[in-house]
Amino acid sequence: MKKIFFLVAVYSFSASKILSQIHQDKISENGSKNFDVVIQSNNQLSRVGFSNDIKAAAMRDFIKSFEDATNVMWRIADDGCSVNFNYKNEKLTSYYNKLGDHIFTTKTYTRSELDPVIARLVKNQAGEDFSIYLVTETIRANNTTYEISLQNNSQWCIVKLIKRGRGEIEKLSENIYLQKG
Repeated sequence: MKKIFFLVAVYSFSASKILSQIHQDKISENGSKNFDVVIQSNNQLSRVGFSNDIKAAAMRDFIKSFEDATNVMWRIADDGCSVNFNYKNEKLTSYYNKLGDHIFTTKTYTRSELDPVIARLVKNQAGEDFSIYLVTETIRANNTTYEISLQNNSQWCIVKLIKRGRGEIEKLSENIYLQKG
């Protein structure tokens, strides 16, 4: 009798594990989201993963923060996971540690989407002959960091700023490079 119960228990556990992986694309709270999951090892994509490879804390935070996200692609690495997605017409990436805690979210965009106050500040610092080319914004719990690429006819420049929780803006660094040509 004990042997039969043990076999039934093992079979039930195995079947539920297999079914959860077969239906890995249905993992939101309401069952309506579709996600792609990829396992990453040593900076190389190695195999398709399953939704149960993602820490529950990371999935809960993502769904709570970005409920209407589309084109969602999870990448799982040894030190945590990241998720690339579209949200409100923006391309974003959120990063989570091994425990599933949110670390930060980044988005990349052009000058037209940059806060005008920050754009003016950067142009004043770099010079009016520089044009803002690309912005990478890193959003953490208490601050936002901007890495802004600018260029003119002979140089390009990267300016890093931080906007703290109370709104004060501080320049972290500025690097100017000559263009080859």
